[in-house]
Amino acid sequence: MRFQDKSALVTGGSRGIGLAVATQLARKGCDVHLIARNPKTLEGAVEAIRRETGRDASGTAADLGEESGLEKVFEWISGRKSAINFLVNNAGIVRDNLVLRMKPDQWDEVLRVNLTATFRITRAVLPGMVKARFGRVVNVASVVALGGNPGQANYVAAKAGMIGFTKSLAREV
Repeated sequence: MRFQDKSALVTGGSRGIGLAVATQLARKGCDVHLIARNPKTLEGAVEAIRRETGRDASGTAADLGEESGLEKVFEWISGRKSAINFLVNNAGIVRDNLVLRMKPDQWDEVLRVNLTATFRITRAVLPGMVKARFGRVVNVASVVALGGNPGQANYVAAKAGMIGFTKSLAREV
């Protein structure tokens, strides 16, 4: 697969798996755009990718659990002249608690960030990929989605939903 002069959007891209993926895509020749909640961490990640790879890197600070955060991402996507070639849905949070003690807002926040944002961002980039007749979507789930984990019913449900979403999306496009 050729990565040269392609573009990638990586959510949760300022640290950990997301930063490693974004850096590798840039090394292969992609221009990368990172989404992350923390502006300082995001700025550092963007600068590190630019310095290390010489590729164009940019970022948007946004909380994907909030509508305003998603709107920032949608504005960036709609402002592009060309399609996003690679989307990596990596953003994720945990709000661990036993189901008996889990508050509804802990459930809702994890589902919004880990699953609903994946759907909405994917839906926003798909038209460009379909029009370009090229695109790749990678959704980062978790092994706990397959077997469960005590204290993580919300996280497990979101990641299991992501696996089902990915399978359905693959059949659709």
